[in-house]
Amino acid sequence: PEGTTHTELKSMPFRQGAFRVAAALGTPVIPIAIEYSRPEDAWIGSSTFIPHFLTVFGRRRIYIKMRYGAPLTDTDPERLLQRTQEWIDAQVREMRKQWFEEEGFWENRY
Repeated sequence: PEGTTHTELKSMPFRQGAFRVAAALGTPVIPIAIEYSRPEDAWIGSSTFIPHFLTVFGRRRIYIKMRYGAPLTDTDPERLLQRTQEWIDAQVREMRKQWFEEEGFWENRY
């Protein structure tokens, strides 16, 4: 919904189009939060897709955390967008905190 990727703890502004359609049709939105163990695994900055893909997917392992939320519905697209974004932001903060709290994570994997 952001139209890009990044490594911030808070999502970028979401594009509203899909939320307008979902609200108008009564279609649920299922929020998904993804957090990479290493910031450089995310496709960010000025790197182009193919070189990034070859670098990252050439690694033996890539560690991510992923969470799926309960379906969200709302007749107000702005409220639906806000609820979705708040859920995703909370999950990303929690998952990033977990990466740093997992004892020995960095030593055992890299």
